[in-house]
Order: sequence, then structure tokens, then C-alpha cells
Amino acid sequence: MLLYTDIVTGDRMLSDAFPIKTIDGVAWEVDGETDQAGDGASWVSDFVRDFRLSPATFDKKRYLTQLRGYMGAVKRALAESGATEDEIAAFEKGVSAYAKKITANFAHYEFWTGESNHPDGMVVLLAYRDDDTPYFTFWQHGLQQHEN
Repeated sequence: MLLYTDIVTGDRMLSDAFPIKTIDGVAWEVDGETDQAGDGASWVSDFVRDFRLSPATFDKKRYLTQLRGYMGAVKRALAESGATEDEIAAFEKGVSAYAKKITANFAHYEFWTGESNHPDGMVVLLAYRDDDTPYFTFWQHGLQQHEN
């Protein structure tokens, strides 16, 4: 099994036990399962418990400030790992476009942090599809893969 940790905090965030979809080259979405009530609450609770996520509260301005800081740390990590300037530029462009999608639907998201609650760590997004399927969104480049 593969485990994914936040490159800033080292917090466990995700594993490959869940189906992961790449979105716009910068984000990963993990669809949840709805329970018999149809609201997905049990799956969300299990996922949150398994990865020790903690709820967080953001207004749009504070979220964007946190995101800029986090993406700066991710950009530095990419450069240190040998990413080319073109790869970093593509990353920045993709993050900017995806952040616009988030802010356009800001009221639909819940925010979660890793176990450490580190203010500079990844903020995971939770939303629900039209059919009430819950899904978490992670920043792909902010995750480091480990064999478990």
C-alpha cells in the first residue's frame, strides 16, 4: 500500500486504498461512499478518523493567504527535487486556475488539516457532488509517496 504525506508537515493525508483521480494536473480527488442514508457521513467520518484530519475554518481571504504560503513551500520543494522551470511554471499556472474554481464555489467546501494542525500545512477540501457523493480534494504536488 502507498501512503501519501504532506511535504510540509509530514502528516499522513491519504493512501492508495482509495480511488484517486487527477484533476487539472494539480489536484487529486478522492470520492467517498454514501451510506444508506445517502449523505456520506459515515464514510467521511471514517476517512477523517483514519487520517486524523481536523476541521478548520477559513474565510476566502484567509484561505487564499494560507494557500499562497503553502504553494510557495511546494514550489521550493519542487525546485529542490530537480523540477525544471517549465514544470514549476506549469504547476503555478495550474494551481492558479484551480484556486479560481475553489473560490468560485467557496461556500460548498469544508476545510480540514492534517494531524499536526500546522498552520503552514496542506488544507484538504471536502465537498459533495450533486448526487451527495462526498469527495476530498488534495494538492497533488504537496504530497509525498511512501511505501507502507
